[in-house]
Amino acid sequence: MNFEQAKSRILTELDKISDCCPHGTQFVLMEESTIEKSWGWVFFYQNKQFVDAKTMVEQIAANAPFLVNRGTGKLTKTGTAYDLNHYLQAYEAML
Repeated sequence: MNFEQAKSRILTELDKISDCCPHGTQFVLMEESTIEKSWGWVFFYQNKQFVDAKTMVEQIAANAPFLVNRGTGKLTKTGTAYDLNHYLQAYEAML
């Protein structure tokens, strides 16, 4: 799987999440924040209204990053209880 395929997978997932949200919340990929790893990518997202307006009231919390494995195409959602490094270390230990 290449970056564009992984990105497409994430965009599809964000559309699904947006469809489930009330009040027309739409999530967008924060592509400039993407982290590339040897095993794949870490993708971040945010509320489109926040990205457009930059008002704190529009910012969402608990938007855990997604991991996409380049070898398998598997998408994994991290969490928000710990910092990102905790989730990355746990994921990498499973590989």
